[in-house]
Amino acid sequence: MSGKKYIAPFLAEKVSIELEDQGLGVDLKGLSEKERQIIKLMGTGKSLAQIATVMEIKQDVLQTYRVNIINALRSKINAEQVLYSIIAG
Repeated sequence: MSGKKYIAPFLAEKVSIELEDQGLGVDLKGLSEKERQIIKLMGTGKSLAQIATVMEIKQDVLQTYRVNIINALRSKINAEQVLYSIIAG
């Protein structure tokens, strides 16, 4: 795998569900189906070039999706951190 980490999709799904049950996961429901598909493929260790090929989209389009995913997840995490800070005082 050329030094990259790999998590089997079924294991990634189990970990995600467990973290959500504990209130520690990131809710992916706000993402589009295509964005969730990209995250799953990234979790398999595929490169962006491989993901673009599998999804039959150009790499620059995939890069835009990737940036949108990062921004969406970062916004959600930042909002949760602010809420926690307010509650915790």
